Amino acid sequence: MSPQTNRNILIGMAAGVVLGAVAGAVIPDAMLLFGVVGRLFVNALQILLLPLIPAVIIAGIAGLGHASKLGRAAVSTVLYFVATTAIAVVIGTVLVLLFNPGGSTAPDGAFIPDMVARARATSVTDMFGAFIPENLISSLGSGQYLGLVVLSLVFGAVICAMGARAKVVVDFFKAIADITLHIATYVLYAAPIGLFVLVGSAVARNPEAISSVGGNLLWLTITFLLAILLHGLVVLPLMLRFLGHRSPVEYGGKTMPALMTAFGTASSAAALPVTFRNVVDDSHVDARAGALVLPLGVSMNANGTAIYLVIAAIFTAQMFGLSLSIFQVIAIALVSVLLSLGTAGAPGMALFSLTVLFATLQFPVEAYGVIGLLVVVDWLFDRGRAMLNAWGDIVGAAIIGESFEFKTARASRIVTESPMHHRDRAPERRDRRPSEGDSRRGPRDAARERTPRGRGRTSE
Repeated sequence: MSPQTNRNILIGMAAGVVLGAVAGAVIPDAMLLFGVVGRLFVNALQILLLPLIPAVIIAGIAGLGHASKLGRAAVSTVLYFVATTAIAVVIGTVLVLLFNPGGSTAPDGAFIPDMVARARATSVTDMFGAFIPENLISSLGSGQYLGLVVLSLVFGAVICAMGARAKVVVDFFKAIADITLHIATYVLYAAPIGLFVLVGSAVARNPEAISSVGGNLLWLTITFLLAILLHGLVVLPLMLRFLGHRSPVEYGGKTMPALMTAFGTASSAAALPVTFRNVVDDSHVDARAGALVLPLGVSMNANGTAIYLVIAAIFTAQMFGLSLSIFQVIAIALVSVLLSLGTAGAPGMALFSLTVLFATLQFPVEAYGVIGLLVVVDWLFDRGRAMLNAWGDIVGAAIIGESFEFKTARASRIVTESPMHHRDRAPERRDRRPSEGDSRRGPRDAARERTPRGRGRTSE
């Protein structure tokens, strides 16, 4: 895809988001009528995830050459996820304590969603069972891709150990990845229309949000958006500059289609096909780093979700006048980090994680009514979370691509290829034209060279 085409699609996506928001407020019935178009766009992206995740992971990991390098690269990736999530939680905690959006005013008549009953029977350890799900197909249907990612990582590690014997398998998955990304290009052409309908129908379904964002919800929205901006526009760009050695402005511009797709679909997972193309093809990040970080980030890297969880939990405590000690605040922050690492990158999953957080912290039953209040503005929060989650994955791919493991893997591959390169050039040396010295050689010299060693020698 040419740079001009990328710019045109990006302009169309931005226009689709803005015009969709206006249309959702002005002609809500029409936008709801055409909501199926937006769902088709999201479904097309999600279908591509099934072949794309295993294909890019296996093909990318095979390029590392050694399973030991994969292990170190995976550890570096997880450490990046944990570090950025911890920073996000600290930012959210400081801001919610500073602004005090709860204001010690309990909600009146807020309903408790049905998900509360399921979440109260769920523990943090149950959510991490997604690493090895009991039924992989059903977990994919619920938006949990972590099991598929783990299976692909194990498969890729075994292929690394097998070496040349698995070359056919590697070539197969490389072809699958190329085909899937090629299809994603055609889906991206429909992004302006898809985002127009998605944003418009979301606004049309939540007309009460405009009038309800007042008082506590207004301060909650300001607190959340400010935390998102601080983490996304200050922390991550600084890490990108000093650890990834890239310009945040240039890199962010090239990956903007992925960020707009995450915003419109409210899912960093649905944006993965676009994200991979923007990061690897457009920004020239090491494809192996993209293959490792981006799919794993969809399931484990959720900076926006972590910010939302810690802010919503402390917001709830403030509304009900629950005094929190420093140890309880630290507990909320730690559990928020753990829950965000196990939350699926699908729309609405943060609310489910929030109920699990309430149950883990043993909040009173009345506190769950705040979730019914948050549903009003969660459609907007969901988009902010998804956009920040995708940006965290994008920055992580650039940083891990500059790590020692990928630099040494790149050098190792060059050394491995050089003997083959010289061997391929050997026939050219044998068939070269005779030099000036060769032209003075006579028939007797040629006969002497043809005489096998140990036989009779040609007499003078």
